[in-house]
Amino acid sequence: MKMRKPLTDEDGEVRELLLEDIKRFRPIAEGLSPPLAAKLGVEVPSTNAEKMPTRKRKSGIPTGNAGEYFAMGELLRRGFDAQLADRNTKTYDLLVGRPEEATLSKVQVKTVRAQPWYVNTVDFEGELLDRVTIYVLVGPEHGRKPVRFFIAKNRDLAGSIHHPAGWKKHGFMNIKALERHENRWDALLP
Repeated sequence: MKMRKPLTDEDGEVRELLLEDIKRFRPIAEGLSPPLAAKLGVEVPSTNAEKMPTRKRKSGIPTGNAGEYFAMGELLRRGFDAQLADRNTKTYDLLVGRPEEATLSKVQVKTVRAQPWYVNTVDFEGELLDRVTIYVLVGPEHGRKPVRFFIAKNRDLAGSIHHPAGWKKHGFMNIKALERHENRWDALLP
């Protein structure tokens, strides 16, 4: 049996599709579970829906926690004071400051194994425009590349959110929008 080249590399980036890849494409109705088809508004023939096994989605909580700890560790390594916020604190995950300063700033951490990042549009409005977000790219579970950090004020990325049709409150942030913010730890300074 001929080995196929993986569609993604270790960073989760999708390679260029070849004609042999496209020939292997299947109709969307064959690959959707009934709950996902209902959410997407795709009609799935009942025979396929009955045969389609449902696959349990892997929780994103461990990835999110890992990103917060990676970010906090990197901040401490760079001489910042950093503290994890209580679980499920709205709008921020870390408190960050310099040892010589009396105040700590609220910082949001968004973590993925493979880009893009899923974002809430309310984070890019009003008072939250000045909030700093650390975007963490952890990579695959068995990846060998280092964790990547992208640090930016929300106002600098507000125009870079991709909104799929019908999405008003949420969108995606891809790595192209973030590349110029890689390792910009100075964004945390006043």
